Amino acid sequence: MASPEPPHGDISDRLRTDRPHSARVWNYLLGGKDNYPVDGQVGDAILTAFPETRSVIGMHRRRKFTPVCRWSSAIAC
Repeated sequence: MASPEPPHGDISDRLRTDRPHSARVWNYLLGGKDNYPVDGQVGDAILTAFPETRSVIGMHRRRKFTPVCRWSSAIAC
């Protein structure tokens, strides 16, 4: 018996690597590896227009994860 076809075709047919996506641009700005050149171009344009973006992102991540780290270390004791 043949395996059923995915409802919308293969995911590689739907993945748009020629257009930036906000999640991949965010990944680029964080220094991640899960992005494409077009996402990096948008990220660079953002950094040119708003140079403080990297420090704001760093502050956001620290504020977001610090309470989680405190909570998880408290319950681990």
